[in-house]
Amino acid sequence: MKKFNRTKGAIHLYFALAASIVSLLLYGFSGQYKAHADGSSYTLGAGQAGYISCTQATCQSSATTFFVPPATTLYRINAAVDCTSSTATATAILIIKYTDPGSTIQTITLATATCTTLGSLSVASLDQGVTISSGTNVQYNVTTANSPIYQARVAVYQEGMN
Repeated sequence: MKKFNRTKGAIHLYFALAASIVSLLLYGFSGQYKAHADGSSYTLGAGQAGYISCTQATCQSSATTFFVPPATTLYRINAAVDCTSSTATATAILIIKYTDPGSTIQTITLATATCTTLGSLSVASLDQGVTISSGTNVQYNVTTANSPIYQARVAVYQEGMN
């Protein structure tokens, strides 16, 4: 009986380890702690490789690194900037920069979120696949006009393995 239990325990351990490795490969290093722009911490969600969340009080107006990819591969960038209060003639534009495998810095500029009236024009978002070179900086910044009240979020998901 003891021999069977040891074997059974070893099999369970093997499958638990295999499941953990598969989960890590499929969903990335979720559970890692990162910092919000305001200094508070959060846990990456399933599959997230990088993330930044900020408001008009904490978003950076110049290019700021929030993620350095571990591998040159396909990543998906999901980003949004949205006005949370109407302000006459105010706008917010979210900009993301990354380096492609050819060592060229690429810039993604979301449409302008116009904060004059809250509605469909006060939100700008994208969901885009890009190949990012390993060890390079992925940066964000928000350009504003006339002091908008807004929030911005960028999530990067590793889609490929090489």
